[in-house]
Amino acid sequence: FNGPYLTRCMRVMCRNAQYLIKRPSGILNKSLGVIAVAEAFNDSLRLHPSLLDCIATLYNCKAKDIPPDDSRLRLARVPSTSKLIYGGDPLTGQPSFYPVVRIRNVFILPGVPKFFRQGFGIIKPHICDPNVKFFGKNFYCTCEETQLATRLSEFAAKHKENLLIGSYPVTNNRYYKVRISLESQDPRVLEEASEAFAELLSGELVSYDPD
Repeated sequence: FNGPYLTRCMRVMCRNAQYLIKRPSGILNKSLGVIAVAEAFNDSLRLHPSLLDCIATLYNCKAKDIPPDDSRLRLARVPSTSKLIYGGDPLTGQPSFYPVVRIRNVFILPGVPKFFRQGFGIIKPHICDPNVKFFGKNFYCTCEETQLATRLSEFAAKHKENLLIGSYPVTNNRYYKVRISLESQDPRVLEEASEAFAELLSGELVSYDPD
C-alpha cells in the first residue's frame, strides 16, 4: 500500500465530493485508510476514549489492559478533530452502541457488519435533504443482466433527466435473476416511465413480493 498516494487520492476526493463515505476493509486497510483521511486534512490520529470503551465491551476486556501494539486499538484510532455521531437503535430506542466517525465531509463507518449497516441510518439525516422525496418501483426480470445491458442503457439515456435506474443481479432466487429499480422525484414521471419499461421488457418480468 502506498500511503502518500492514498493521502493524495483522499485529498482530491474530499475536495471534489460533497460527502465521502469510507467503507471498512479489514483492520489493516482500515488503519491505512483512516491515516489517509487524517493526513488529507493535515490532521493526526488519536485514541478516542469512547471508542476504547466500545472495544472493551466488544472484546469483554478492560481498555487499560489492551497492549499498545494490539491491532484492536486500530479500531479506536481516529483523526483528532473528528466527531462521533450516534444514532438510535430502532428496536430499543436507545442510542446506538457504535458510532460513525465524521471529519468534515467524510463519514467513516464501523467495520463490524451489524454496526456498518446501522451506520447508514446514522448518517442519513446528515447527508439527505428532508425536503427531497423519491418515489420508486421495482421490476423483477427472469433473464440475465448481460441480456438487458443494451436495453437498460438506452432506456436510462432516454430518461436521464428525471429518472434513476439501477439493476441488481441475484444468484439465490429461483423466481427472478435481476431486480431493476426506477426512482424519480416526480410520481407522474415514475408512472409513465414504469409503463414504458414494462412494455419494453414485456414477457420477461414476473410478479414478486420480497416480503
